[in-house]
Amino acid sequence: MIDEIKVNFPVVLKAVGENLAHKSEVGGVRLDLKDQKELVDAFAIVTSDNRLFSAHGFLIQEMIAGGTEMIVGAKRDPQFGPVVMVGLGAFWLNSFPTSFLPSRPSILGWQDAWLNP
Repeated sequence: MIDEIKVNFPVVLKAVGENLAHKSEVGGVRLDLKDQKELVDAFAIVTSDNRLFSAHGFLIQEMIAGGTEMIVGAKRDPQFGPVVMVGLGAFWLNSFPTSFLPSRPSILGWQDAWLNP
């Protein structure tokens, strides 16, 4: 199954599941897999890891080097209205308090000033 997938290497293998918010902390992310053998081996490791029993599946994505990993989220909260979150992603998400949660539409325009200091 996994050994028949045709992808452009290098790739990233990620576990997917509702209860896997911090995949990298439980071994659910394998980076920079350079060929089919590395992908198959990584898949065998993550599918045998008991910490990933709640995974619904696995995502294979092209590895992109460089840049800055970010998290961006938005929702309409019944009490506060539109809420946006922006911060550093991946490992840094829980390491530094870098998220910004504007709760009023009147502060739109913050994006450019905040993201391009």
